[in-house]
Amino acid sequence: MLGVNVSRHDASRVRRASRRQRRDLIFMAHIHGHFAYSNKTYGSPRVLADLKAWGFSIRGHRVAQQRQRFKRTTDSQHNNLVGQNLMEQDFATKGQHRKCGSDISYVWYLDN
Repeated sequence: MLGVNVSRHDASRVRRASRRQRRDLIFMAHIHGHFAYSNKTYGSPRVLADLKAWGFSIRGHRVAQQRQRFKRTTDSQHNNLVGQNLMEQDFATKGQHRKCGSDISYVWYLDN
């Protein structure tokens, strides 16, 4: 139905990972571990230096991670209607469940 060769699909499910794929998994575990240990402050040069100090033979391009570019999702320069501010910055309540609010101005999404 999808045009996928059945034998190729089945073979890909049972095929072992290549040597490079297995090494990449090991490297990624160590890279993420070093990054987490540094309270997410180490960049790729320091992580690379740590891995080399531990005896790993790895090059910098395999350690560096691509950051996602910042994408502006809010367009405030428009002439569309804007919702009325019903609370008028008054957040005090006279009981439970009287006022609710949230901020959806910053929502990550994947744009494929």
